[in-house]
Amino acid sequence: MPVLTNTPRSQRLQKYRKMVDLIAMVMPHLPVELAGESAKQRIAHLVTSLPATSGCGFEVRLGNQADQVDFCLRAMASEGGREAFSEYEPVAASPPANQAKWHALREFCLHWCDPSSPILDHVNNVWLEFDLDQSAFRRQAPSVFFDVGEDAVFESQWIVTEALSILRALPADQQTEQALHRCLSALPARAGIYYLGAMLARPQQPVRLCLKMPVLAISTFLKKIGWRGNVSAIKYEIEAVPNCAESIVLGLDLQDIANSKIGVEIKPRSERDWPSLLDALVAQKACTPAKRDALMQWPGQDSALFQSPQKWHLQPPDTAFEAEIAHVRRLNHIKYAFDTAGLLEVKAYLYAGFLWRTGNIDDQASSA
Repeated sequence: MPVLTNTPRSQRLQKYRKMVDLIAMVMPHLPVELAGESAKQRIAHLVTSLPATSGCGFEVRLGNQADQVDFCLRAMASEGGREAFSEYEPVAASPPANQAKWHALREFCLHWCDPSSPILDHVNNVWLEFDLDQSAFRRQAPSVFFDVGEDAVFESQWIVTEALSILRALPADQQTEQALHRCLSALPARAGIYYLGAMLARPQQPVRLCLKMPVLAISTFLKKIGWRGNVSAIKYEIEAVPNCAESIVLGLDLQDIANSKIGVEIKPRSERDWPSLLDALVAQKACTPAKRDALMQWPGQDSALFQSPQKWHLQPPDTAFEAEIAHVRRLNHIKYAFDTAGLLEVKAYLYAGFLWRTGNIDDQASSA
């Protein structure tokens, strides 16, 4: 095994693995009830040119919808992801409009690497979300979600003037800034910004605001911002699910707050509460029994992780070589999607994380 010393993290993460290699580790664990062969082929096609990172996710529909599974990829400040995407070039076959969006993502990541940029000060994680429905699938640019730090409620101007402006390749938008301020002014206690999203994959490139708040505060918040939908319908659906965590994530588009679709992300209080939560979704007819059973097959991890678990790391340390890669799988959250008329659909988000077992040069020499 080659020894990597004084090598930038982005190079070390990419040198022996691409995302396609990592996805190949977890695809056999994704039940056919959640992702059919055509959905898996679309994901495999997408990731062939993407750099490897330490985490990804699958977005699956829980009703009887057609075979569509969307794909998410996480880039972190701590594991070389931001450097990898600051250097990433999309394949030449990508349409010009998508090339421009990928260029905007590169610019964002370059600012993310820049010590003088507020993006570096505030952002730790970025998620890239690829919509992969059968009719629209191309080598499209992803929607981009980034976290903003706990103080963003009080220092939010940089979000619009720099981060979103770079990603959307547009000047700072006063309407978006006013809508953001309107939502932040209506926040209840113990609430804050969770993620901001530039929906580059959507025609109008709306800005998605994701807020973490107590579940009991949903109704009051939506009324304060003037949402025109049936708030009681959201309250009824969410409160009918047992053993939910006290906090949810609420997402809405800032371009038209009054008529926006609303996403509500929920989690169980603990991992052992997943079965009762999924049973409730089946009772609501939001999830088929087959997909409930398939979801419970997903969580797990490589058996190697049970051996000396303290030696596995999210990324190789600066003075270490890459020895072995393992993965963990878990159910991450459930998302209800509403429009002003009521419930549209329910989705599950499945997470896969990758870990490296590393050692120093002396360890490698002694084990050779």
